Amino acid sequence: MKKINIILFFLLCFFKSYSVFAAEALLEADRTSVNLNETFQIKVLLKDASGNVDFPDIDGIKIISTAQSSNLSSINGKVSREVVFSYTVFPYKEGKILISPFNIKTDKGVLTTNELEIIVKKDSSEAIPGKSPVFAKAYLSDTSPYLSEQIQYKIVVYSNRKISGISFKEPEFKNFIAKRENDRKYIKTVGGQPYSVSEVIYSLTPVKPGKGVIEPAQIEAIVKSSGGGYSDPFLNDPFFSSS
Repeated sequence: MKKINIILFFLLCFFKSYSVFAAEALLEADRTSVNLNETFQIKVLLKDASGNVDFPDIDGIKIISTAQSSNLSSINGKVSREVVFSYTVFPYKEGKILISPFNIKTDKGVLTTNELEIIVKKDSSEAIPGKSPVFAKAYLSDTSPYLSEQIQYKIVVYSNRKISGISFKEPEFKNFIAKRENDRKYIKTVGGQPYSVSEVIYSLTPVKPGKGVIEPAQIEAIVKSSGGGYSDPFLNDPFFSSS
C-alpha cells in the first residue's frame, strides 16, 4: 500500500508539472523584414492558457487594429487550446525594432514571451514630392514649445490624379489638447506639375513637460493609374468635407 501511494503521488506530480510546462506564450510576425510605412501583423499566441495581453509600447511602431480568436484541436485524444491576439502594426521608423520578452498573466501563471526582431527598411517605391501622383507631409510650427503654449500641426496631402475610396485616421495627440481648425484646399505646382492640395490643420497645446511624439497619421487611397487632371483628394471623404 505504501508503494502504491508513492507511485500515485509521483504520477500526480508528473501530470501537474506537465500541465504547467505545456502552457506557453509565443510572439510571432507574418514577416520580419518590412518596408517603412507598410503595415504588417504581429501575433501573441497563448497555448493551453488564457489571459489578457497588455501589449507593450514599442518605439517605431504603431498598433492600427487588434483582433482575438481561439482554436481547439485534438491530437491522440488530447485537447489543446490556443488563444491568438492579432495586431495590425504600422512601422514609422527605419532600422531594427526589437520587441523584448514581456510577461502575461494567465490562468496557468505568468508566462513570458520570446524576443522578436523586425527590420524596417526604406521602400524604394516611396512617394516622392513632385514625382509621385500622391504624397503627404506633416508639419509642426514649433518643435520646442513651452507648456500651455499653442502651436500648429498640419497634415498636407498632394494629388495630381483622380482618387477614390480614400480613408484617413488621424494621429493620437498624447499630452496635448488638440482642436481641429478650418481646413485649406488650393492648387500648387511641385516639380513642374500642378497638384491639388488639402491641409488638415490642428491647434495643439502641450499639457505635460518633457519629450512628446506625434505619431504618423494614416492615409489610404485608391489612385487611378491613367487619366489626366487632378482632383480634390478628399472629395468623397466626409471627414475632410465636414469643414
